[in-house]
Amino acid sequence: MPNIVYIIFSSEDCEKCQSFIPVFENLEILYKNKATFCYVDVEDQTNSFFCDFHEVDELPHSKIYLGEDCLYEKIGIPDIRVIQEVLDNAIKRVSKESSRV
Repeated sequence: MPNIVYIIFSSEDCEKCQSFIPVFENLEILYKNKATFCYVDVEDQTNSFFCDFHEVDELPHSKIYLGEDCLYEKIGIPDIRVIQEVLDNAIKRVSKESSRV
């Protein structure tokens, strides 16, 4: 069964990023055990390959995956309603797939 993963690429120096982090953390609580939330600090050199792979050039940069499929990508501050809709739809898809097994 595919995992739902929400990745936010950010940095401590990015004011827009920092304004969204509390929202990201609240979503993480709301969707606990339903989706995985990953904060990626682009300033941390150990993340450089991961950032390059995801072609992160501007911040904040959000992506939501269901397995290998990218369901959502946004550069800039994402709309919380859109994020919740994407996550809810992904959870429904996973739920349908698991009920077929």
